[in-house]
Amino acid sequence: MTEPSSNLYETKTFEKFGGKYTLYLTTESRKQWVPVQKLPNGTIIDTTTTDWMKNLPKDTRPYSDWIETENIFSATYVTSAQYQDDRDCPVARAIELFGTVEGPIMGITLERRDDDVLLLDPCIVHFEDTKGILRLLPILNVARTLRLRMSAVRSIQAPAESLVAIYPGFVIQNKMFKYQLKPRVAVTQTEPLTNEGEAVSA
Repeated sequence: MTEPSSNLYETKTFEKFGGKYTLYLTTESRKQWVPVQKLPNGTIIDTTTTDWMKNLPKDTRPYSDWIETENIFSATYVTSAQYQDDRDCPVARAIELFGTVEGPIMGITLERRDDDVLLLDPCIVHFEDTKGILRLLPILNVARTLRLRMSAVRSIQAPAESLVAIYPGFVIQNKMFKYQLKPRVAVTQTEPLTNEGEAVSA
């Protein structure tokens, strides 16, 4: 029988450029499943050798499947994020990612009503998949705040840790009004990202 997954909750806080960022994280741990190749009778094929296909029985077509192992797999994600400072946000406010037709928009939620949401230091999140880089781009003609209509919002979620990590670099330049009405140039970006989760042996 498969063991139920276990969750670990933690809080990370860091301060940068006069702002305090708080991340609420959940780490899920469960038995690891791995992809395998099987024969039609269910036998798992050893694919560790380079010529494993040559050793298959004649006219045999393997198929892909997944099997559970004894290793424990762990993955961490952000459930919510907050920003606080002495001037604009004396009370901590949520940092949220809004899915829109124009692409994801991230900002600090100052006010939310039925019809719209008021964002502080909003930016467009652009993922350059050829390089695996996340970029935070300014929004044309937007200064410190943006009122986003809820009718344009498809989804709302907490931003990934990599986005929160580079967001202070955007916020400080936005506070200094460094990019208004300038070309579409990233204010800040990540290093190339990977899709690899953290695997921990049992």
